[in-house]
Amino acid sequence: MAERAGVSPTVLRPVLADNPDAMPADVRLAWKFTRTTLAHDAAADEYREAIVKRWGRRALVSLAFAIAAGRIYPTVKYALGHGKACVRVVVGGTPVMFDHGRVTAAAGAAVRTRQCSRRTAAASWANLNAVQLGRSRGTCPWAGNGQR
Repeated sequence: MAERAGVSPTVLRPVLADNPDAMPADVRLAWKFTRTTLAHDAAADEYREAIVKRWGRRALVSLAFAIAAGRIYPTVKYALGHGKACVRVVVGGTPVMFDHGRVTAAAGAAVRTRQCSRRTAAASWANLNAVQLGRSRGTCPWAGNGQR
């Protein structure tokens, strides 16, 4: 969806790969603010100030809503039991492989995972966009077992 809207693959790939050094400065700022905000890290204050200075208060509000909205779909999907499906993300005609790890569970909690359950908001949004646009999902490239 982002690529169809004109976002360059050279911008999308580093975002999906969690590689801020390869991101343009504006994207890196938004990415760092998003990561620190979601982590409730005090470093978000510095990035917040930079965003307001660079783009204004309205941009900060827009980004805040985008961060919140970006967490809705993956959370609802997982809560409904659909967080085990695998999605192949393609950028610029090339599949992007990424593994960002998972949030650790509370001590003593039993955690059941499948090989393809590792998700990021970006991958979940890509899945939502594929479903909304009527594209079918491919089989999981990591599991090698035809899992959908």
